[in-house]
Amino acid sequence: EVTPDQMRRLVAEANVAFALNMRVFEELDVSGGVPGARVRDVKEALIYYDLEIELQNAGIQATPDSDAKEAKCPFGFVGGPNPHVSLADISDGREL
Repeated sequence: EVTPDQMRRLVAEANVAFALNMRVFEELDVSGGVPGARVRDVKEALIYYDLEIELQNAGIQATPDSDAKEAKCPFGFVGGPNPHVSLADISDGREL
């Protein structure tokens, strides 16, 4: 059985893998001469896992219902529905 801490580390690791994959396409954009293209620093990709480990080492359990600062989407989407809110918030009309 996977513990909540393990689950959060798995999600953080998946976010790192996704960000590293995005870097591959950014590198292709830069090498292809796409105007304004840049390759994010690798530290930006690794931060998701590093932050989760820091939280766990400090004994902080981040949950969707916590009053912590709203999570930033690692996929870079802007606009549209926030994928980081709980279903209860959406059904209550608190977040759209």
